[in-house]
Amino acid sequence: MVSGTTTWESYFSIEVHAPSLSTGNITINDTAGNGNGRLDPGETVVLTIPTENSGSAVSPTATGILTCSNQGLTIENASYEIGEIDAGESLNALFTVTADAGMIIGTPLELVYDAVAGEYSCQANYSIVVGLILEDFESNSFDSFDWEFGGNGNWTISTDAQEGLYSAKSAVISHNQVTSIYLETTVLADGELSFYKKVSSEGNWDYLRFYIDNTEMDSWSGTLGWSQETYNVTAGEHTFKWEYDKDGSVSSGSDCAWIDYIVFPPMATGALGTVSGTITDSATGLTIEGADIAGMTTSGVNGTYTFDMMPGTYSLTISHDDYYDYLAEDVLVEEGAVTTLDVALVPLPDLDPPTNPSAVLQDYNDVFVSWEPPGGAPVALWNQMDNPSTAGISAQDFETSYNQYDAMGADDFIVPAGETWSVFEIDILSFYSDGGGPCDLANVRFYADNGGTPGDLLHEFLDVAANPDETGNLFCTIPDTEFTEGTYWLSVQGRMDYGTGGQWYWTRQMAPAIESEFTTVYGNRNGFVSSKAAKHVTHNQRQGKLSIPNLSAVNEAYIQEPQENTSRSLLGYKIYRNGSVIYDSLDPLTVTYLDVALDAGVYEYEIVAVYDEGDSDPAPAVSATVLLPAPLNAAASMQGTNVFVTWSSPAEARDIDSYNVYRDGVLYSEEVSSTFFIDLATTAGATYIYNITTLYDGGWESEYSNDAEITITGAGGELIPLVTELEGNFPNPFNPTTTIKFGLNEPALVTLEVYNIRGEKVRTLVDSELEAKYHTVHWNGEDGSGKNVSSGVYFYKMKAGSYTSTKKMIMMK
Repeated sequence: MVSGTTTWESYFSIEVHAPSLSTGNITINDTAGNGNGRLDPGETVVLTIPTENSGSAVSPTATGILTCSNQGLTIENASYEIGEIDAGESLNALFTVTADAGMIIGTPLELVYDAVAGEYSCQANYSIVVGLILEDFESNSFDSFDWEFGGNGNWTISTDAQEGLYSAKSAVISHNQVTSIYLETTVLADGELSFYKKVSSEGNWDYLRFYIDNTEMDSWSGTLGWSQETYNVTAGEHTFKWEYDKDGSVSSGSDCAWIDYIVFPPMATGALGTVSGTITDSATGLTIEGADIAGMTTSGVNGTYTFDMMPGTYSLTISHDDYYDYLAEDVLVEEGAVTTLDVALVPLPDLDPPTNPSAVLQDYNDVFVSWEPPGGAPVALWNQMDNPSTAGISAQDFETSYNQYDAMGADDFIVPAGETWSVFEIDILSFYSDGGGPCDLANVRFYADNGGTPGDLLHEFLDVAANPDETGNLFCTIPDTEFTEGTYWLSVQGRMDYGTGGQWYWTRQMAPAIESEFTTVYGNRNGFVSSKAAKHVTHNQRQGKLSIPNLSAVNEAYIQEPQENTSRSLLGYKIYRNGSVIYDSLDPLTVTYLDVALDAGVYEYEIVAVYDEGDSDPAPAVSATVLLPAPLNAAASMQGTNVFVTWSSPAEARDIDSYNVYRDGVLYSEEVSSTFFIDLATTAGATYIYNITTLYDGGWESEYSNDAEITITGAGGELIPLVTELEGNFPNPFNPTTTIKFGLNEPALVTLEVYNIRGEKVRTLVDSELEAKYHTVHWNGEDGSGKNVSSGVYFYKMKAGSYTSTKKMIMMK
């Protein structure tokens, strides 16, 4: 608060309340299904996901969103309105989902849950398994699977169970003997195997061991309660074995091991059927290597594949990165039979990457990233001056009415044989006279050729925003419009508030007299050559100029390259910096990005074109090295008993925020805005080393400058401040004495006065002519009559010539 020359300051704190969202464990409600608490093939269940607000304020209306990356799971309601969540409250989001009847038991489903409440959100990942291939020995036997036994005795059923009533227990054996239980099976897809185990044996001598394909995965000994183990298992033939072995002497505990609740990966539980076939390219007929067949296997070098699976009717998806997915529905797999499934995949269109990427360092720690569109930057294809004409299209006549469209001149252009153009922008450099121009809207029309004159109307875009500049130039964006080889006519009408005599020029009877008055179309021309030896269409890109006469404006048509078998469109770009996305835009016209406020280091940029069909491969990587130079020429000199430290800014200093000063390796003064620093707190005979660092945009700090070393001798010239300044008092708060420091850069009449919080003068400390140097004044807490002042807030005000400053101090008894 300021009143005249008096300033009051007050300090207070504000407590901010906000919601904070988090999620809990997912649960499955299948009471409407088979009630076993799992999601089984063909079953519809309700998934419940709690969302908690652990913050201190009610949340905005929250919405839960559930997605799944797996095929075969249908989410009936992808979003669920949770509503407002009070502080400390937890509300559930409910999602109804259905697993396809043909899904393989044991398939893991990956779910992503997002809770969004205004600007607040949280995300959680969940994994649930379709059905369970489970051995929990609750049949009180080993009949559920084809278990086999080995060693010196068969395992038995025990009532010491981790889950339910029963478990499997190792046989009673003697010293130097083993007993094992194992299962040979076919794992149908990559997955996990988990089980619970318990051990009571002679520690470090008698062991329970677990093997996959005779490779020991782990072992346990001593006294261990029930605990779970989990292992990754690949698709294929496997043997899972649990073995208990004893050494040559001593028995301890129960001298045995137990296993229970074994969850297997997707595997065959009975007689199998076989699916086999060949994957080919629909365009070339060539075989495709590496196609994924429903996660069961991949096609080999000759395009063939084969795998076994449980009998049933399935929906199988065949996919490859370079092709559209193929969904084979109602595939019947029968016991002991071979089902042939040959698939021809349709190639994805070529998704051309951006071209000519560049990364240029700016202002020390900014990087300017630029690129050109796929196919390269547009170039001049069309120039009126190549073919001027005196044929009779005249300039715009004046109009006495307003808001009129006119000047409907038209001229022809040719798309060469074998090429297809996609025009999405017409830029017209034009001019106008009188009237209320420039034009704010335009009509754009394309016509077929009719023997050298405009024929049938092909495309018409009315009231297109012209985005004019002050000289009359128009910039019109239209929807992508394709033209195959042939001759066409383009017409543009501009709308202007025409006054008497008003004209907008874009056509002439002869070649215009000034350079800017002609029509040019910019773009790329792309010819397409189908290659039978490749899976995709290859491109022969060419660039050049095409002339159109009679137009006294410049028209620019930016051309996109079409693709075979698709209507793909370029949507925008992504930029990856050192592997992470930093820019994701759906603006195909923006081809630059400024990456600002970077720390020192090497940064690699990869730019990807984003299409409606997916992302392209990245353009060739470009990199930039950010160096954050330290200050230069650090030096220290004596002025009296003070140290005057100076330095120079790094060359071409830009994006520098300030400097930090270190004394003897300890941060001494932060965010110094000048290139000098005065150390007033020195000790005679001491030696100090000063280093300076540069603080750059973003808060990044450079390395140390060179050492500036000095020993305090008490000698040296009087230090003259660069500016007149009231520095402050120390200590503050104080009792009863404090020291006030100020500096004068020239001799001046100085007054230094103390005021109380009511604005009443308490005492005059200085009222005299002082020389240019640093000064200190002590106040002992007494007023002008020699009485001690009471505790409280006081203000001291300094005047020196035109300089005035007031600061606050606190007397605290």
